Amino acid sequence: MTEGHITEPAGGSHIPDLLTVHELAGILKLSHRSIWRLVRSGQLPTPIHLGSSTRWRVDEIAAWLKRGGTSADGGASPGGEPAERQV
Repeated sequence: MTEGHITEPAGGSHIPDLLTVHELAGILKLSHRSIWRLVRSGQLPTPIHLGSSTRWRVDEIAAWLKRGGTSADGGASPGGEPAERQV
């Protein structure tokens, strides 16, 4: 997927390649607070930071869901804190 493009999965709904916390919360049917709790615990893939914006890659979320949403591969640093990625 190329950043900035919209993909059209089966079913016809449009999902952007990068998700905001609001979009991710809506997809997972969780509160924003729960999203951040999962990130801090290393259970959700680590978001990327674009300036002051935070986004999650759709492909990473899809892979996480395929694994059953049980752990984020590389989502936490050894100290248990989520690793931050800057773009």
